[in-house]
Amino acid sequence: MKDHPERRLETAARRGNLHAAAALAGIPMAAGGVMESFLDGPFQGFQNGRVFRLTNGTLWEQQEMKSSLGGGLVNKVMILQTSEGTFMQLDGSGERVRVRQVR
Repeated sequence: MKDHPERRLETAARRGNLHAAAALAGIPMAAGGVMESFLDGPFQGFQNGRVFRLTNGTLWEQQEMKSSLGGGLVNKVMILQTSEGTFMQLDGSGERVRVRQVR
C-alpha cells in the first residue's frame, strides 16, 4: 500500500501538529508555531470542553479547567504550539488556554 502525503498530513494534524493542520487548511503559518485567526462569533469566555470555531475553518476544544467570562470584543486569537502543548491566546491579553484541534 502506497503512502500518500495527504494521509501523512492528516495523521500529523490529528496528533496535534499545528504546522500540518495549517497546511491542510491552506493557512499560512508564522515562524515559531503561531497561527493567527479570528473567532467566528463573539468571545463567550473560557470553559473546559468549549469548542472555538475560527474563521479559517478550524475548530479547537479547550482542554483545561480554566474559566473566564466572555462578552469582550476580542475576537482575534493566536494558536501557539510550544514544547508544553498547544494553546489559544486572546489578542492583546496574556490569557491563554490549552487546546486541541477538533477539525
